[in-house]
Amino acid sequence: MRLTLIALAFAPGCFYDNGHQGPNADKPPLDAGECLAQAPDHDCDGLDSEHEDHIGTDPFDPDSDGDGINDGAELDGGTDPNNTDSDNDGRDDGSEAADGTDPLNPDTDGDGLEDGMEGEYGTDPLDPDSDGDGLTDGEESELGTDPGSADSDGDGLDDIDELDAGTDPINEDTDGD
Repeated sequence: MRLTLIALAFAPGCFYDNGHQGPNADKPPLDAGECLAQAPDHDCDGLDSEHEDHIGTDPFDPDSDGDGINDGAELDGGTDPNNTDSDNDGRDDGSEAADGTDPLNPDTDGDGLEDGMEGEYGTDPLDPDSDGDGLTDGEESELGTDPGSADSDGDGLDDIDELDAGTDPINEDTDGD
């Protein structure tokens, strides 16, 4: 009886592979009766229940870790269906996939600032120099300048120009006058 109730709960959105890439991605949605007929795959995520038991995912939940990507698609894509954030960068796999960042690379744009930190700074995790001043977001984070502003101290000189001139890019009056 429990299998029937769970299958019916997923019936409205029960897909072979929940619309993601995978071996059954081209197949149409399943109705509740078809889902029950797929008994080895109780949650219709593309993984049979025995495999799910083996890898520790929930055979009755198509997205065991709740990150927005079903378990079968996670295995197909290389992410961990038991971990919402496979690259440990502070952003869940589903959000990264939706935003175009790489859920397997903590620093998608290679600027030295992890994707999750880019969100905290308000910078673009797909652009290594979000403010266009010639310093990567990671370099600015290390220097203490604002990776979201080309002129961190507001003195009219871009951060990179101040560094080149030997002045302080976070002090608007470096010479004290």
